[in-house]
Amino acid sequence: MQQMLDSIHAHLYRKTGMNFAVLDLTGASSGQVSTVFKHLDAWSADPALKPMTKLPILGDTYQMSAVVVFTEGDPWFINSRNWGVILERIMVAVQPTDRQSFDWFLNETGLHFPSVEPVDRNSVARMVLSVVEELQVEISVKTESDVVASGPYYGDLVSKLRNEIDVEPGDASVPDE
Repeated sequence: MQQMLDSIHAHLYRKTGMNFAVLDLTGASSGQVSTVFKHLDAWSADPALKPMTKLPILGDTYQMSAVVVFTEGDPWFINSRNWGVILERIMVAVQPTDRQSFDWFLNETGLHFPSVEPVDRNSVARMVLSVVEELQVEISVKTESDVVASGPYYGDLVSKLRNEIDVEPGDASVPDE
């Protein structure tokens, strides 16, 4: 197991020249999956570590990775467990009558801003940013050992959401004035 963790760490933090490294956990036991995610969460919670590649994760009968695709810039990846927390909190803020329309761009596999109506992108980004900032506050009040177990470092997502808010509706190349 340690050899696999060392290999994952090397692919994420030391190897250059790759856009993606895919982690296939098909057939892994729940204990092995849990160990991998504990390490991924610990690494992502450490602001000193900056991944050099993205890591979509595959599994047997479950979605192991979610992605947030922005109108500009690189996508942001998160494990499905932590994305589920974000998604659940977002959907609480969405009116029940509007939830079906959100399925086009927001679901358990992630969020796709290019699929959001241009006039709605700013409000969707603000709603997601509010949820993520709330989670950051919750994580910051936990003890250090709890932070490792509780989830990812959300700083990159916050920055990308703030950039999305600055994008003028209808024109991804023109920032708001």
